[in-house]
Amino acid sequence: MDDFCGVVNAGKNKIYYSVEKFLYQGDVRKRVVVDKCDIGESSLSIPESICIHNEDIPVMVIGKKAFIGSEDLVGVILPNTITTIDNWVFAQCKNLRKVVILAKEVTYGKGVFSDSDNIDNICMENETENAKSALFAAVCNMPDWGFVYGHMDSDEWFARWDDALVAYLKKDDLEGSMNQMLGGEEDINKSTLSYVLDKKKLKVKLCFLRLLKEDNIAYETKRTLREYIKAHSKGKELDVSWRFILDNHPDDLRYYEILNESGGITKSNKDHMLSDLGGHHLEAKNYLLNQTTKQEQSENIFADFTL
Repeated sequence: MDDFCGVVNAGKNKIYYSVEKFLYQGDVRKRVVVDKCDIGESSLSIPESICIHNEDIPVMVIGKKAFIGSEDLVGVILPNTITTIDNWVFAQCKNLRKVVILAKEVTYGKGVFSDSDNIDNICMENETENAKSALFAAVCNMPDWGFVYGHMDSDEWFARWDDALVAYLKKDDLEGSMNQMLGGEEDINKSTLSYVLDKKKLKVKLCFLRLLKEDNIAYETKRTLREYIKAHSKGKELDVSWRFILDNHPDDLRYYEILNESGGITKSNKDHMLSDLGGHHLEAKNYLLNQTTKQEQSENIFADFTL
């Protein structure tokens, strides 16, 4: 199929490519397929076309496993000429944070972002990071969320995302754990608990993210997410909401505000949370103290009123 192979420099990066012929509306045309890339710097921009023998041939396909395991890759921009992103193209790119896909209609292969868990934004059609790009990136590896790859120009996309999240929250946390349990009877309890905790951590992470990125969120959805966060706050049997903040965002007051709005900061758990913060994170500690003081003042005012 390929009639030419070559390499082109993109900054310090080297893009290896081939040219193939394809039939389009009865005409035989040529397109460039990006086969692989040697990453010499963290950012990469794929060109719209490559000039070969004085002919500009459009770059239309990112080939199978083209960037797999590229540990140096942090950000990549794909041009509006792209029509296909093949199987496992960005799999196992541990440091990849941002992907920009300028094309409007793209066909995606299997496991495009598999095991690339640090992606923060997948921007479609422009380079702007927004709620949609963050929400897309958060679930791009989840098998039941394939719908996120299409119709992103519609506000209904948010409703589908929210419906999927609410359904996911209701799923049994043990679902899918059987394979882990088959490892041996002696560690069933440990592996089961670990599996459940990982599931709950992901659910909490998605709840916080959606409440941070509130575009087009319905009131009922917001209430459901807050209830889930509250049900896993400090003092509960599995306090993964609090652990998520403590382990990942101990100095980001936005997460404390969401926890508070969800009813997860109370007089009964405040001291335990302050203890967990130790001698650091002073702004967060002040926030906790101020919120519980306000709660006590409100309770006193209400008590005086009832008298």
